[in-house]
Amino acid sequence: MRLTPLVLACLLVSPPALGQAWSQENADPANTGRLDRAGPTSLEDAQFTPVDDQVLTQVTEGPAGLALAGSLGGTVYAVDASGEVVWQADVADEIRTAPLWTGEVVVVVPRGDRVHAFTPEGEEAWTVPIANDRGATLVRMASPVEHPSGDVIVGTMDGTVYRLTPQGSTVWTTTIGEDDAVEATPAITPDGDVIAAAFEPGREGRGFLARLDADTGERTWQLDIGSQVVGAPAVVADTVLVPLRDGNAVQARSLSDGSLIWETAFDSRVPASPSLHEGLAIVGDIRGTVRALEVSGGKIAWEFNPLSDDPDVELGGSGRYTIADSLAVDDEGVAWVPYWVFEAGCCPPSDSVRSPIYRLDADDGEILDRRSDAKANHGPALHATGVWTGSDEQGVRSFPLDPSLQLDARTDAGQARLIVNTDATGDWRVATGDRSLDEGQGRPPTVSGYDLDPGQHNLTVTVDDLASQATVEIEADDGDDDPARPEDQDPSAPTDDAEPEPEPSGEDEEPNTSEGGAEDPQPAPLAAWAAWLAIGLAAGVRQRA
Repeated sequence: MRLTPLVLACLLVSPPALGQAWSQENADPANTGRLDRAGPTSLEDAQFTPVDDQVLTQVTEGPAGLALAGSLGGTVYAVDASGEVVWQADVADEIRTAPLWTGEVVVVVPRGDRVHAFTPEGEEAWTVPIANDRGATLVRMASPVEHPSGDVIVGTMDGTVYRLTPQGSTVWTTTIGEDDAVEATPAITPDGDVIAAAFEPGREGRGFLARLDADTGERTWQLDIGSQVVGAPAVVADTVLVPLRDGNAVQARSLSDGSLIWETAFDSRVPASPSLHEGLAIVGDIRGTVRALEVSGGKIAWEFNPLSDDPDVELGGSGRYTIADSLAVDDEGVAWVPYWVFEAGCCPPSDSVRSPIYRLDADDGEILDRRSDAKANHGPALHATGVWTGSDEQGVRSFPLDPSLQLDARTDAGQARLIVNTDATGDWRVATGDRSLDEGQGRPPTVSGYDLDPGQHNLTVTVDDLASQATVEIEADDGDDDPARPEDQDPSAPTDDAEPEPEPSGEDEEPNTSEGGAEDPQPAPLAAWAAWLAIGLAAGVRQRA
């Protein structure tokens, strides 16, 4: 017996679960830069999808595993694992923020004065006007963040923080400073409060950090930390880690009152966000040095700079390496580090191949791999299909996961249940001996049930050149009621058979892009599960049609 199209559709669409998809900038609401999934083991294979203009932010993961990117041309793109643009939607202004997939809508905050939300199919769902009138001075903008409640947190260029529902209603707004801008993506504390930073554009040596009550938006505390902050703060346990742009340091502050716990000085500006790994906070500066700081006390555990630590570094003339965006850390302890390479006193030339990406051991900073012509210099993000980045080359680039195929076979009376765990796509076939049970193109069904005669069966699944086999023993039906079949089960209910998701011009100026902690995952909101089921229903209808 084969599963109905509806059940297959629901099973093939991965349910949105906070902490299991890089659906927003810096991985999760705490901005830890890390998720429990492994990245690719090689930089050899890369896929490039051209778009209309530069992509200067992270490429986040959206509905049904689509990669979401916004361009300076003002277009949101949804790209599938093969690199094909599935849908695109235009907004009125350039996009300098990473899209957010809430499980219900795709939220985008462009340079203008409106927040846009799109359906999983790319149709506009709603827009909300916001105050955002200082766009001319920005280097970057704050990306939207999903609150554990399912609401959306948005920081604007006029220093205001908004809490919006997934339907576009405003819960509260709080302005941190009259002349200030929120350029750093806010972070969410373990109890749902919001950490936001703001500063007056063009004024150095002054900047505010505030904790806002989740329910009311009122300030729990606010203080002047003496520096602009454009890299997102990260929350880990009872500490918030803050990168100081013109303060040339990283600070650790208490979540309870904002008091300073420790500060570690850097050689230059720190415009990037810290990413967490095993008690370390890993962050880079604009002179290209990556440092791993001990979260407990700020001590430097290791540091890396291509100019001093890579014997094969490529750099001509008086150019330099710089980091102006966050890095990512995967579940195997690999830090994915993006670099821009600048000619002396200028910007990275559009025809330059020297924009490398490094894979470093997050424990000690040793080089695992690098690719000098990656042109993948904007915020690597870990997706179910691999690592995705934006590019100055007017497009998005992905480094796909190594194909793998694993099976888990179980039996009911008269039926074999086959669970397929794979990232591979292609022509697939399920067979037993010479008998074909199922076939198709793309990715095989995650869970399938097949009626078989009593006895031993060797079940084989092939996806192009990949194959895996499992043996099952089918017992004769003893006449009792059949156990629950997969199509009779609630797809949102956990079962023992559920497979886990695979997890610019001065000496100290960051690139002018206008030219060119809680680590435990939070449960997905109920509304997101409803949206997942709706996607499955829609897919089932299309398949029946």
